[in-house]
Formats: sequence, C-alpha cells, structure tokens
Amino acid sequence: LVARVAADGWVLRLSLRAVRFTARPTTAHWRYFLGESWPLGIGTVISTAIQQAPTLALGTFNLAAVGFFHAALRIPLQLALLPQIIRTSTFPLMARSWVIDREEFRRMLDRLIAGSLLLAIPLTILGIGLAEPVVRTLFGPAFQGAVLPFALLLSAIGLLFPGILLGESLTAAGFQRVNLAVSFVAFLCLLTLLTLLVPSGGATGAALAVLGTYLALVGLTVLGARWR
Repeated sequence: LVARVAADGWVLRLSLRAVRFTARPTTAHWRYFLGESWPLGIGTVISTAIQQAPTLALGTFNLAAVGFFHAALRIPLQLALLPQIIRTSTFPLMARSWVIDREEFRRMLDRLIAGSLLLAIPLTILGIGLAEPVVRTLFGPAFQGAVLPFALLLSAIGLLFPGILLGESLTAAGFQRVNLAVSFVAFLCLLTLLTLLVPSGGATGAALAVLGTYLALVGLTVLGARWR
C-alpha cells in the first residue's frame, strides 16, 4: 500500500508539471467516459474469472490436483507478464496512430504481432521440450504429475502473446465491446471444458480446458480484428 501511494504520488507530481489546468473541474465528460469504460470493467471481471475458474473447479473434485496445477502454472504465469509489460508502452502509441495515421497503426500492429510470435514460438517449443527437467528441478519428483499440465499451460501462454497485443489494438481503436464479447464467449467455453475434463483429468484436464479456451479466445480476437 505504501509503495502504491508513493508511486501514484510521484506520477501525480510529474503530471502536474506537464499539464496546467486552465479551467475549473467539470463533470461534462463523465457520461462519455462511463459509456466507453464499462466494457473494460466487465471485461476485467471476466478475465479474472477465467484465471480463477480452473482452481475452483479442481478444488471441487480433487484437492491434490490443485497443487499440481499451481506448480505447472508458476512459470507460464510469469511469462504472461511480458505482453502485459509491452502493451503498457504500446497502447498510447497505437491509440494516437489510430486517430492520426491508420497506416502507421497497421505497421505498428504488424511489427508487434511478428515480434510476439518471434518470442513466443521458441519459448513455447523450448519449454515443452524441457518440461520434465524444469518441473523436477523446481518442485522435485513428487510433482511429476505437473509435467504435462506445465507443457499445456506453456502452450496456452504462447498463444496469448499475440492475442493480448491484438486485443489491446482493438481497445486502442475504440472497439472494446468486441473484446468484451470475445471474453464472454471464452468464459462460457472454459466452464464447459472444465465441466467435461476436470472430473476425470484432474490438473491435466484443467490445463487442457485452459488451452482450448485460449485457442477460442485468440481465434475469436483475430476474427473480431479482421471484422472491425
């Protein structure tokens, strides 16, 4: 909490140096901001539900599988931060280029997707090939049951690299409602797959459900981007 307050205070100080208010505060734009932001808020709730649903499903049927799943998810979860970090810097650039230069927007998006694939594909292949020694080294032989879920979850995170950046480009272009619809369909897909796969498959079934959901998520995002 202290660190967050210090960071926000520093950002406020830097902002006030760059921006001088020339008029009194007003609520004139609040209706527009609320209208544009509610899909992002609901989309964040759905994304959180997608992340937590596998653990809740596993806890219902097999508590031991929860440990395997969390062990398998440890490294993929950290790798998922990479596209999140990249999009923090690229989002304002893409939002600006959508308004003033659509060709630059397309060039930037092409470079981002190409770069994400260049990073995600080798990492995914390497991680799958080294899944057993990585899991054994990090967690010991007792977590042998996490090897296959680790490989599946790493493949799912590899899919998310371009998917996250493409979804962010839709938001930068003002089509956040498309992302909301995609997230809702992906959530329904995850619930269906978890219901079918977790009772018999345990951690592996949950990882398969996540992989199938992310395949649907990225595929629908690509379709949505081509449509808009």
